[in-house]
This record gives sequence, C-alpha cells and structure tokens, in this order.
Amino acid sequence: MTFYRHFASLDALVADAMGDHAERAAAAWEAIADGSGEQENESTQLLTTYLDYIEENQELYRWALSEAGSIRTLHEIRSRFARAIEHELELLAPSLPTEERALRASYAAGGMLGACMHWLSSSPRTPTSELATRLIALSRLS
Repeated sequence: MTFYRHFASLDALVADAMGDHAERAAAAWEAIADGSGEQENESTQLLTTYLDYIEENQELYRWALSEAGSIRTLHEIRSRFARAIEHELELLAPSLPTEERALRASYAAGGMLGACMHWLSSSPRTPTSELATRLIALSRLS
C-alpha cells in the first residue's frame, strides 16, 4: 500500500493534514500581527474562517479531537496555535520573559482547542462567527 510509504498510520495522516491546515491559519494570524492589539476584527475573521473549515469537516474533527481520536492531532494543532499566539505576545508584550510568553501562549492555545472540542460536541452549535468573537474576547491581555 502506498499510504504506508508516506505515513506510518492513519493517525499520522490525520495529524499531518489537520496540522497543515492549522499551520496555514496560524501563519495568516502571524501575518496580521503588528503589535498594536488593534487587529481584533481581522483576527476574528481568520478564526471564523478556520472554524468554518472545521464545521465543514466536522465528522473528521469530531473523531480526531475525541477521546478515541488522535493525540497527535491535538498536539499538532495546539503547538501551531501556541507558536502564533507567542509571536503575537512578543509584539504586544516584549518585556515579558520568553518562558512567560511560551507559558501564556500554551495556555491560550490549549483553551482555544478545548473550546473548539466543546463546540464540536454541542447541540445546537453556536455559529462560527459568534464563537470566534467570544474566543477572541477571552484572549485579550487586559
């Protein structure tokens, strides 16, 4: 099977695919970060677009982010978002020590991932734009 030449398991394939999509979203977020803290509308739109993609592929994400799913996927998504959040924190709060920025970024990324997991299992589900607005509001430094 050619599948196994590239990926050791289905878990590795799913983690790679979802990680790549998270990477594109994180890179877009990093690209708009300017250190002003004023790009809330742009951040909300980027997060809405990402959540729309998750919703379009909800069966796969619901499985991958469940107890029976892929721990690799959880780590891939969390680490890519933590990197983007850490980049933003470096611009917003350059006086924070590196380890403090990393800790805060990991905490925020884990919270966002946990909120997405909760959202995927909810019924009725909050619209993506509303969830994005709420998550961005929760992530403010002040």
